[in-house]
Order: sequence, then C-alpha cells, then structure tokens
Amino acid sequence: MEENLYDMYLAGGKDFAQTKTNDSNNNDQNGIRMISLTQDGMYLTAFWSRCICGFGIENRFDPIYVMENIIPQFDPDYNYKIVDIVEWTFGSSVHACYIPECNLIFVRSDVYNRATAGNLIDVITITHEVVHVMQILIMRFLSCFSIQYNTVLCKNNSIQMQINENQTDEITSLILEPEKLFSGMNAEEITQKYIINPLIQFLCGILKNALSELKKTVGESLENELVTIPEEVICIV
Repeated sequence: MEENLYDMYLAGGKDFAQTKTNDSNNNDQNGIRMISLTQDGMYLTAFWSRCICGFGIENRFDPIYVMENIIPQFDPDYNYKIVDIVEWTFGSSVHACYIPECNLIFVRSDVYNRATAGNLIDVITITHEVVHVMQILIMRFLSCFSIQYNTVLCKNNSIQMQINENQTDEITSLILEPEKLFSGMNAEEITQKYIINPLIQFLCGILKNALSELKKTVGESLENELVTIPEEVICIV
C-alpha cells in the first residue's frame, strides 16, 4: 500500500478525500450513503463474507488477513494504515476507523499488535472496520447489476450514522460467532436460506431490470417510428 496516504489525508482533509472518490456514486455533499440492511440481509452479509473470504462456516475469522490480503483483491483503490500510537490523531477513545471518503482503514499500532496476538476485543475492533468495507463492496456489487437497495445518508454524529454502526456491530458479531447463523438449522435449511433463496432473488432482480430496459427500449422505438400492421395479418383469437 502507499505509505504516505495517512500523511496525505491529514494534510489534505476533504480535498484529498474527494480525489479518492470522484468516481463513486454513493457520496453525498452532506455525508455518505451506506446500505441499509434487513435482519435477513445482515445474516446473508455475514454468511457470504465468511465464505468469500475463505473461512466457510466453521473456521476462525481472521480480520487482519482479510484487511491485508482479501479486500485488496476486490478493490484496488482500498488501503489500510497501521499508525504508531504516538502519531495517532483520531483520539484516545478511537482504536481503529474506516474513512469511506478515502477508502482507508486506520488501525492504531497497539491494537493491531494485540489483535495479531489474538486479543478478542482488538479482533472485534478490526473486524468491525472490515465489515464497513464489506458493506461498501456489497453496494458496488449490487450496483453493477442495477439491483436496487435501501440506503441511509450518514453524517457525523447523526442518528443514521448510529444505525449504521449498530448494523455493523450486528454483522461483526455474526461473522465472529457463526453458530448464530445456523442455530437450530439442518444442512438443507442452511442451503435454502443462504444459497438458494438469495440466488433466486438475485436472478429475479436481474430479470426484472432486463425486462424494464427492454420495455423502455421498445417504447422508445415505437415513439420514433410509425408502425403499421398490414390488414391481412390482423387476426382475432
């Protein structure tokens, strides 16, 4: 990653943030739009995050490995920065943070070291920031297929921001404790809930958009040219 990004962010502030996201469609002049998930959506996000990152339904989730190795494979503009505790400027109560405007995860060095050693609190902290990035990636994925999803406009210290933080906490908990995802379910029910049903919904969403575009194209064609049907081919059934 670029070693000077942290210094550039501190020096450039919002100007630098804008240069990193000038091609993004989820930014707003007064905040940033984040995906708003239902309870089922949070469960699906946790399940597929574990699977896509290679941890399946049983292996221990390693947020540091995901932060350093998995996310860059999906997002070449993403970066992370381990900041020495003496250079940390986000406040003593902040142990790590994700800046969506810059697509950067910042982690305090002592937190990183303890998480590497397996300290649960610090593992949770970094997983939380990783989940923020996962939600951005989900938005991009759905947008690629023109599939609609709900968003909330998050501003600093707003109710919407707190709602998104609570949502991120819930997904974090599910990722780190996958038994919550499958409580009381057999293999067939797990497959139905997390694979078959989402796939059907996804394909239906793509089909709906395709039909909408087709209808729009046909409508425009009919408006641009007069279509006449020869009398001999008109029939009533």
